[in-house]
Amino acid sequence: MRIGSGYDVHRMGEGRKLIIGGVDIPYKKGLVGHSDADVLIHAIMDALLGAAALGDIGKHFPDTDPKWKGASSIKMLEMVRSLIEENGFIIENIDSTIRAQRPKLSPYIEEMRLNIASALKLSVGQVNVKATTEEHLGFTGREEGIAADAVCLLTAVSEAMSVDVTDRGVSISSDDEEKASANSGRCGSGSPCAGAGGEMCPAMRSVMELKKKKEDSGNASDKKKKDKKDKKDKKEKKDKKDKKDKNKKNGKNVGKIIL
Repeated sequence: MRIGSGYDVHRMGEGRKLIIGGVDIPYKKGLVGHSDADVLIHAIMDALLGAAALGDIGKHFPDTDPKWKGASSIKMLEMVRSLIEENGFIIENIDSTIRAQRPKLSPYIEEMRLNIASALKLSVGQVNVKATTEEHLGFTGREEGIAADAVCLLTAVSEAMSVDVTDRGVSISSDDEEKASANSGRCGSGSPCAGAGGEMCPAMRSVMELKKKKEDSGNASDKKKKDKKDKKDKKEKKDKKDKKDKNKKNGKNVGKIIL
């Protein structure tokens, strides 16, 4: 399993929308940033990328690239999810905390959870969002900005599906083969696949690729063993025939001497 943590902060500014967790929250100020400055989503993205050892959001969505100017952080989160899956990981759960003096965020928490779960193709029960003030302390207490922390847990597909990749090859249990072939839309850990409608998600697809690699490796190994055995049998048969011919020839010579 992999654990990731993320942190982000944005300052408050005039003339900006306040978007947190994909929710447009009515308020006199908003967060300043290159994209939509969704501080919660940015913290979650950093946690996911960190857990998978894929860097941070600055690496994948640099604020020097005009392509990301005003971009939806929820859309960026969907891209991070795809990246996580392509690298063979399953997202198990997200826990996060927003630190803001104002506005009051509790009325929007459930909508945030729904938005995050939808972007990551998780159940709402796998996503937690908390909000707290810092008792008027620090920059958040002075309402100069809003901060967010997030932690996540990832499972490698090979671990979730009991796949053991070693120098000796790949082994997958029969139960896991059934899970993979069932296309039920859920991986071994219980997390929904990206293509829950029937198409395998990248994570599940990698399991099937490992299974095929195992089968191909096994077939090649069996053929090598068979060729070796055939060669040995052929040599033994030839040696036996040569010995028989030699004995037969020696027997004739002995008969001639006696006569």
